[in-house]
Amino acid sequence: MSKVLVIDIGTTRLKIACVDETGEIRNIVSSALPRKSPTEQSAECWFSETLRLIPELIDLESNNSFDAIALTGNMHALLTIDRNGEPIFDAWLWNDLRASKECEFLNREYRDVISEKFFNPAIPGFPLPKLLHLKNTEPSIFKSVWKILQPKDFIAFKLCREVFTDFTDASGTLMFNLTSKSWDKEFLAELGLSVSVLPEVVNSYEKVGNLREDIARITGLKPGIPVVIGAGDLATAALGSKVNNNTLVLVLGTAGQLLTTDPRLLDKLRGKIFTFLFVDLENYFYLGTVPAGGYSFDWFSRILARDTSEVFKLAGESKEDMNLLYLPFIQGTGTPHMIYEPLGAFLNISDQDSEAEFCRALIEGALFSLKESSNVIEEFTEEKDNLVLQSLAAKVPIIQDIVLSLYESRNIYVSDQKEASIVGAAIVGAVGCGIYNDIRQAQANMVKVSKLNALNKGGESKILKRFEMFRNLSKILLTGRDR
Repeated sequence: MSKVLVIDIGTTRLKIACVDETGEIRNIVSSALPRKSPTEQSAECWFSETLRLIPELIDLESNNSFDAIALTGNMHALLTIDRNGEPIFDAWLWNDLRASKECEFLNREYRDVISEKFFNPAIPGFPLPKLLHLKNTEPSIFKSVWKILQPKDFIAFKLCREVFTDFTDASGTLMFNLTSKSWDKEFLAELGLSVSVLPEVVNSYEKVGNLREDIARITGLKPGIPVVIGAGDLATAALGSKVNNNTLVLVLGTAGQLLTTDPRLLDKLRGKIFTFLFVDLENYFYLGTVPAGGYSFDWFSRILARDTSEVFKLAGESKEDMNLLYLPFIQGTGTPHMIYEPLGAFLNISDQDSEAEFCRALIEGALFSLKESSNVIEEFTEEKDNLVLQSLAAKVPIIQDIVLSLYESRNIYVSDQKEASIVGAAIVGAVGCGIYNDIRQAQANMVKVSKLNALNKGGESKILKRFEMFRNLSKILLTGRDR
């Protein structure tokens, strides 16, 4: 049976898995990634952990033969390497906010140009503002930059000594023109930046090289295995959740995310929903997000001195007729409001509210915020029939119950595979090495989902009423706030 070795560079863990042609994750190994700060990570640590974990996976498989190596990883980082291929400093991750002044400059001077070319607003998480910050604050370091890579691209470079990125990661830099599908040389030159520091861009399923013999000796892999560049983790998570033009994917991890594809939406969602190129180059994928969607549960559990599982249990004991609302904006609003300052709040607090109502409000707030994004998406197209749940949303009954009420007319599914991003990367790898002819064929054969049946019927009208209150109060409180 054909197998793909997948390397997934997350913000907290590095995972390496063996995925077969049916989408089954046969074995997986992982390790926690140490960080000096929540917003920085050592690229050398990614590589050293990759070299350490691959032999563990081979031992579990009792086989060192793979049809391809495919990669995925967190998006929007600024990782710079010098001419020797060594990182100049630790990567600045997607949640790094040091480039806020550069964003103010870009949005003041180039807002319309950026919207026209890149379809997204300038926010601190994107690589372009970070690169400008480096240029403005560390000019000598800036001059030593040879290439700028994303996490997965750095590992690919180390494995086969070739410098590439794919269209999904390139489209998340605010430097890649989404219409011409190329680095925007003229715009970057106006900012004093050169495209020479940017890698060549290829399809996500492109083979970019072969495993070097020295890496094969260290890891125990066979030399010459094709290395497929892969895609950013948002794209692979969507792909591994059966996303298509009639399906939304709802993820509750640290952030809350809503993902879909639909080429008809390209010109309609500027400034409201994030837009990126998909692994299928003729399509785009769209990201609605609330930065502290799942993090809110951890934050509040610490306040209560309880485990998050107790927060979910308490939420299930709340009164159905509560009016308590939570605005989950403790790390900014995300979409569709795009305000990146802390604006979280509990509203409509009553002396009848207990811990249970506060816990339920936490969950509803995260889901209400994502529902706002789905409403924006579907304002410009017909309602999408299917919704697939991932991460906490696929595991926690009270979350599923609220989703069923919010999206009562949809077919709701949960993923049968726990690691959607790894499965998505395996799909790309399977196409890259010829196991399947194209992305859709591979997705149809490798992704498994199951229909979710209603857990506790009733209460839909009360939840929908609270959602309307959430929308109205959010609009009132956020009106006049600058991005």
